[in-house]
Amino acid sequence: MTNIEAKTFVKKLFEVIWKQGDASKFSDFYHDDVVGHYQDESFGFTEIKARLQALHRLSEGRNFIFKDIIAIDELITFYMTQAWLIKDTTKMSISDVVGVYRMKAGKISEVWLMTEKAIGSYQTTTSKMSGYLDSHAQTPKNKDAFKHALDALLKLDTSYQVNLKPLEYDCLYYYLSGYTAKEIGRKLNLSHRTIEDYIVILKQKFHCHTRGQLRQLLLN
Repeated sequence: MTNIEAKTFVKKLFEVIWKQGDASKFSDFYHDDVVGHYQDESFGFTEIKARLQALHRLSEGRNFIFKDIIAIDELITFYMTQAWLIKDTTKMSISDVVGVYRMKAGKISEVWLMTEKAIGSYQTTTSKMSGYLDSHAQTPKNKDAFKHALDALLKLDTSYQVNLKPLEYDCLYYYLSGYTAKEIGRKLNLSHRTIEDYIVILKQKFHCHTRGQLRQLLLN
């Protein structure tokens, strides 16, 4: 990929997806099994999309100013400033972001956010996003429905011979709902390292390597 192609791709991505919020175009830019990294957390397609929805629910006047975009083989590196107004307040969120995209067949397959220097109220916005995720369908009724549906599926397909413990049901439910290990840990009062161990075990039990594979197997 050339520098010109990289600049065209990244600017279109942020204009269409992150500024306009056109979620219908999401798969035009991200692979379904995309993996992201920020600090010591990992995230996937579902989480990126959920963050997009939260951002557009909580902010307005979004703007992204790119200071540099460089292509290196299959990688794109970028440095930008992002800014938006937090809805129902007079506060601005302004952040400097440095990131890397790994490209595959013209789409993003992996994301690294190398640094994020927040100015003003960015942390407030982040905490509100977590609350927005929590407000979406994380109820005992839906969790019980998930457990019953999964039990029925496992009875129909005996090739897996999977027996799940109560905590594994909970962990799997939140993981498939798009939560990070840290967010699941907070909900279950466990460390994110313990949750990461649970996720590894769950993937092994279902012979899957990614969240996307688990979702395709268990939710489709």
